[in-house]
Amino acid sequence: MHEQDDVKDILDAIAEWIDLTARSGMVSYGDLIEQIHDRTDDELGGVDEPTMQKFADRARAAVDAREKLEASWPSVTINDKIDAAFKELGEAGIIALQGAGYTMSDGWDEANDIAAQLANPPRGAVFYHWQDLERGVKGEGLWLAYGAYVEGDGHEQASLAIAAEACEALRRHGVPVTFTGNIDERIFIEPFSWQRRYRSEPEAPASGAQ
Repeated sequence: MHEQDDVKDILDAIAEWIDLTARSGMVSYGDLIEQIHDRTDDELGGVDEPTMQKFADRARAAVDAREKLEASWPSVTINDKIDAAFKELGEAGIIALQGAGYTMSDGWDEANDIAAQLANPPRGAVFYHWQDLERGVKGEGLWLAYGAYVEGDGHEQASLAIAAEACEALRRHGVPVTFTGNIDERIFIEPFSWQRRYRSEPEAPASGAQ
């Protein structure tokens, strides 16, 4: 059983997460409602109907607010530029994913699952996971993981080449990015105003997915 203060903290955290998720542009209202049910079940064993209605109302208001804001966004946002760079990487044989899983491990699992299904083996992968996305939405910048599908002694050099290619693509599209060249550090997209347009259809992760 959760203590009363613990329950309040959890409910407050879920409310904040609803606002952030709506702002992310990654899920529809219907998907967000499903995720609210899943999260409240996982963390609290479910909530009563009035609480769920409050969450549903909050989700509706947050999604509507983001949709209204889109009208004031520039014709090309930093998120649009990231989308374009990731599409280019996908077409070049690099799996490029946004919001891949919740953790680094989840992200690699998702990338590896896609790699196993591609007709043409990918050269590597670049992605950010949901925790990275949450920081990005808050204006804290966006960290990108990367790696090459090369085993043995050549893995590190090949992975750094994937990172360099990703940085080049991002910069070519006007995305402010930094990378130290250290294999133990990730690519960093400098803080920007998160303005990702919701898309009802998922984007293709890479070429050759037949």
